Amino acid sequence: PMYFDEWENTYTIGVVNLENEMALLLDYEKIVMETSSTSPHSQMGPPAGEKKEERADKQILIAEDSPVLQGMLKDTLEEAGYSTIVFQDGKEAWEYLTGLTEEAAASYPDLIITDIEMPQMDGHHLTKHIKNHSDLHQLPVIIFSSLITHDLFHKGEQVGADAQISKPDIRHVLDEVDGFVI
Repeated sequence: PMYFDEWENTYTIGVVNLENEMALLLDYEKIVMETSSTSPHSQMGPPAGEKKEERADKQILIAEDSPVLQGMLKDTLEEAGYSTIVFQDGKEAWEYLTGLTEEAAASYPDLIITDIEMPQMDGHHLTKHIKNHSDLHQLPVIIFSSLITHDLFHKGEQVGADAQISKPDIRHVLDEVDGFVI
């Protein structure tokens, strides 16, 4: 049996004090992945192999702070034929993008996938920065988050997101990526 302190350290990402109670913030992605009866990758199904050649010269930038989802996105996209570059925060992704020189514009990624909730720069701010940048504004941005509520969907539209997908629907992400870049 797992004792509370072992479970707390494994599945929680924070604790909130509510008047006379304490609430644990659970790591939703980790729980879903570990309690699934099959591998997360087998749930997604094999990537469409017939498009691998078309995807071979396309690079996808991922801004995601969850190691579990980073791995899922990276593995799925690379198995489908894409190359990926992964950042754990919107700020890191933004610094990378703006650090590329004009001569390196050919090395801009073909598409960006971002989470909303990240520690230093959230996905909405990253999207807004990209869409307001003179050289980057044409890059498609997909927001991939478990936080897409009605209000946050409108916020994503306001900042210029090209698509918004709720986690953990990776199959839909691959379809959207294909629609934008091949």
